[in-house]
Order: sequence, then C-alpha cells, then structure tokens
Amino acid sequence: MRKTVKWVLVALVGITVTTIAPARAQDEAGTPEVVVPADVPTDARPLTGDFNGTGRDTIFWYSSTSVDRRWQGKPDSSFAEMEPSLAGADYAPFTGDFNGDRRSDIFLYGPGARTDAIWYGRTDNAYDQMPATQVGNFNAVLPGDFNGDGRTDIVWYKPGATVLWRALATGGFAAPTSLGVTNPYKPFVGDFNGDRRDDIFWYRPGPDADQIWYGKADFGFTRAAIEVGGTYVPLAGDYDGDERTDVFWYKAGPGQDYTWFSTTAGFRSVKFTAAGQYKPFVGEFNGDQRSDIFWWGPGAARDVTWFGLANRLFRAGPDISA
Repeated sequence: MRKTVKWVLVALVGITVTTIAPARAQDEAGTPEVVVPADVPTDARPLTGDFNGTGRDTIFWYSSTSVDRRWQGKPDSSFAEMEPSLAGADYAPFTGDFNGDRRSDIFLYGPGARTDAIWYGRTDNAYDQMPATQVGNFNAVLPGDFNGDGRTDIVWYKPGATVLWRALATGGFAAPTSLGVTNPYKPFVGDFNGDRRDDIFWYRPGPDADQIWYGKADFGFTRAAIEVGGTYVPLAGDYDGDERTDVFWYKAGPGQDYTWFSTTAGFRSVKFTAAGQYKPFVGEFNGDQRSDIFWWGPGAARDVTWFGLANRLFRAGPDISA
C-alpha cells in the first residue's frame, strides 16, 4: 500500500526503493564476536535510554516475571551484558530525562492505583529511586520535551481525559494541564521539524485522518494535518542524523515497509523491506548520533540490528541472540 503525505501548505514526497532483508552481518575484520551470551525472558518489554551518560543507549529488558537484563551498546555495534536489575512486577515502564541531567531515567508506572516510582540514571550504572504518583489507566503514555527546556514532560493519553505533566526545574511535575483529545489514536513522539522541541504524531491506523502537534516553548502546540494510508507499527528515530525525527513504518510479515525521512519541507518517503515477524524498537546503540532499529524476535527467532547511516540507508549489525 502506498503511503502519502499531505501537508496544509507544502507537500514533498519522493519514492525510491531499498530492500534490506534481515540477515547475518559481517564486519570488516571478519566474523563478529557474539558478546551477549544470555537470552532475555520472552515476556520482556525492552526500554532504551542513555542511563549512564556514555552517549550510547542501554537496552533495559524489563520483565514482570524475572530479573531485568541490561545490555550496554558498544561503539562496534555489539552489546555487552551488564549486571541485571530487579524493578518488580506489574509495571508499564517508559523512559525520559525527567530531571534534565542528560541521562535517561525510568518511570515505573503502575496502571490503576499501584504505587509508581522514577529511577534516575547515574554514571555508575545504578539508579536513584524516588516515589511518583499517577492514578488511572491510560491508552498510551507519551514522554517528550515539548517546550525544549531539556527536561522530559509527559502526556498521559486517554480519549476525553488526556493531560500534560510539565517537568519542573526544581524536580517533579506541575499540576496536570488538560488537552482536548477525544479520538482514538496510536500516538508517538519525535522532533519532526528539528526545532529541539518534541512533537506528537496522532496516528490512526487505516484510512482515518492523522495530525502532528508541534511543540512550542509555552507548552502549546501548532497543529498540522497529515495522512498515513494503511496500518503499520511506527518506529520513530533520527536515522540519518540530521536532528529531525524520521518514521519507519513497519508492516509485520509480508507487505511493504516505508521510512519517512524528515526534511525542512515535510517528509520524503522511501521504500524498505524488513522480512519477518518482529517486535522492533529503536535506540542509539553505537554512539554515532543516528538512531538504530533492533529487530527482536522473542523466543527462538533470530534477532537483527539495523544501524542508521547518513545516506538514509541502514547496515546490519553483528549477529546477536536475545
């Protein structure tokens, strides 16, 4: 299915074809070393963030039934296993830099009335744990620095009851601000126009209309209509390193995938093919300032990494096993 981009003022769509079938990759020195010896639980929920300030993301494999494994990204595009953690069960965790110290943190959100906590990342690979409280159940949680002050704010999304938490310089969050969102979406966050403020992409799978809300310094949003035809899993990341967020639209199994590369005038659409059934996620694992995709196949399925390149292509990383 062809995807289209429709802007209120400007339309820019270029189509090229690129195919990368996930496959074993060899580096220039020969067969890559397998540096991650242990499997992760099949129920794991991967979180990515630069928790220790190295400039490379760690994968925090959160599990509600087992210990949480941690894989540190390395400059050679492999991973080193760190000591495991134990966050506990029944959380829906997400990450952000909530205190603005340029290290990622983990918000352990317990849907409903469960007690919440924030784990603040430290340079020694440990965490400072602080209590937090958010009561209720939400369709999605959207962490992002919407006003560009260096601290991650949170939009708690539920149709008819969506609120914004503004992160404060003194720590914690300001009183919730209501946002008028009533329609069902599968939203996600990125800095699509490169102004160093995060934006919200309100995506509705299928033929329904979509929107992008562009963050403003006063915590307001500038709204623009956009159209995404089809049902996909969106993977937001800066794959070409131009400081604007791109979107990889993944269709599990057979079907055409696309990457929308952000430009100064909208998006440029490029065809890609990622063959197979995966639970993919995005991180910046090798420290080159470009986002990468981890194609995770829980269980016995083989896992693959794609590392973003400046020429708007990807290269496959060393062989791994998750």
